[in-house]
Amino acid sequence: MRRNAAGIVAALLAMLAGAATLLFAGAGGPQTAGKAAPATDTPLIAFVKKVIAAVPGEFAALKGEEDTLLGKDNHNMFHGTLAPDADSKCTLHTRRGDKMENPPLYSCQLGPSRNLQDSKPVYEEAAAELRAAFPKWKFKEKKTGDESKREESWTLTAEQAGFTVELNLYDWGNLADLLSGKPSGKPGVMVNLQVTDTLPEKEKPKTAAAQEMTANLPLCKFIEKVRAARQNDYAALRSAKPAEASGAIPGTLRPDALSTCKVYPPKSAGNDKAFYLCEMRRAKTMEEIKPEYERLKTELQACYSNLKFDESINDSEGEHADIWFYSGKDAVYQLTVQARDDGYMLKSEPEKVDAKTKQNPVSLALQIRFLQ
Repeated sequence: MRRNAAGIVAALLAMLAGAATLLFAGAGGPQTAGKAAPATDTPLIAFVKKVIAAVPGEFAALKGEEDTLLGKDNHNMFHGTLAPDADSKCTLHTRRGDKMENPPLYSCQLGPSRNLQDSKPVYEEAAAELRAAFPKWKFKEKKTGDESKREESWTLTAEQAGFTVELNLYDWGNLADLLSGKPSGKPGVMVNLQVTDTLPEKEKPKTAAAQEMTANLPLCKFIEKVRAARQNDYAALRSAKPAEASGAIPGTLRPDALSTCKVYPPKSAGNDKAFYLCEMRRAKTMEEIKPEYERLKTELQACYSNLKFDESINDSEGEHADIWFYSGKDAVYQLTVQARDDGYMLKSEPEKVDAKTKQNPVSLALQIRFLQ
């Protein structure tokens, strides 16, 4: 079936950006790249082994100048400094996406674009070399498409712990013809080889000043204790009291005497991972809670300068439903301070208002959540 123009544009942009099928993340480091071939490695296999060796550093050792043509807006594409041969061009795609959920990958076009008949031997030879060099890898191959419509698509994939190797053949000439509105007459079949880093992103180190602050400020010392107790969904911090209807369990560790903390196990409160939540203070108005909210912001930013913090203010314009968020995260965990006015419930949902909320409807909470 012929693709519509929007789908064609999306597919072409995905190819240019080096988008790949989402792959399984390995829990440990990359495996040794199989047994070496009995004879000397071919140039392609020697290249693949060097790229795999660069996986733990997210291919930083192979990072060249920024690709200012295709990656100028997001600054996540760079020319690769290593290629299997002089006719191939490589691109490094750094970790990307709104939540940095797309892993780094190193992608190479093996030689120029060709017609289909000339590209098939290039793909088959590369596939044979990969299978021979890495006999313990479990390869999956899929060949689809209609050759008469220039929609041929072949993929050979091997998923390993910490990385994935993928070989592709695709006829992009049909897409180019449809985008231009007329046949170009140019061969458009590309053979690509890419290695994707599926290791979890490493937590960024703190500065020396931040480490000192973390060791001395009571709030930050508390957070570090919670972080250290994350095993088994904070089992060490759960009290013997029964869980609440929401699934939350009272926590035994508090930042100060005025706070109350809870452990929220997975699947409670609509979350897939456990988190630790502490209600720090209550007040009658947002203005009353603001000094404490600002203090928490200042201390968190000082202790966790390695996190990227953002703030969101929702002003309900007198409706007593204001929410202030101050959140910082990296790929490993997230810290969030929230000031919230539930005063609107006194009129709209009085049956849900408990004595604590009725007396002081504004709450200030700190949440510690691991993302991996």
